[in-house]
Amino acid sequence: MRLGSFESRQKAEEIADKLQSEEKIVARIKEEEDLDQYQSSWENDNPGKEVDQSTSLQYKDPRAQKIVSLALDLFGHPYKYGGTCIGKGIDCSFFSQTIFKGLGINLPRTSGEQFKVGQEIDRGQLKVGDLLFFQKTYYSKRKHASASRKKGVTRINHVAIYIGNGEFIHATTNVKRVTISRLDEQYFTKRFAGARRVLSD
Repeated sequence: MRLGSFESRQKAEEIADKLQSEEKIVARIKEEEDLDQYQSSWENDNPGKEVDQSTSLQYKDPRAQKIVSLALDLFGHPYKYGGTCIGKGIDCSFFSQTIFKGLGINLPRTSGEQFKVGQEIDRGQLKVGDLLFFQKTYYSKRKHASASRKKGVTRINHVAIYIGNGEFIHATTNVKRVTISRLDEQYFTKRFAGARRVLSD
């Protein structure tokens, strides 16, 4: 449950402690930099290609057509951090998990866990259906952050599915929809963390 913003971390901790002591919820503090989904303004310049009923026909590869067709079932559903309920809100890793379930593959729940499965693939060897991962460096806002936190922590925070021709399909918080983007866009090139292959040929 997200309760909102607070004047200070101390105030948030007081509320969390109170809720835990009353055994109403299991509470913990999460700062904005701890969220798994990336936050940026890339969509203002290039929102990507919208997905519609004709999109799958633009791809010759049968697997790409299948992936895009499966994605259509998720198109237009609201984005929600950590969301796993179609109709109420989904996130990027639930999107990829759902698509791969339609392809007969079970993936772990989060982008970080998905980054550990399958075979590592070089960017130049990408095939349709490969998972693409992106990373962001987070910096703590805490006054007494440890040295490692002050330097920043880099981790996987977004996952997408490669569909060929330098393009990938994904669900994003910023444009709040399924969209197709290009891997050579500066935003994604800068944050590309690697690719994994979980589908057999």
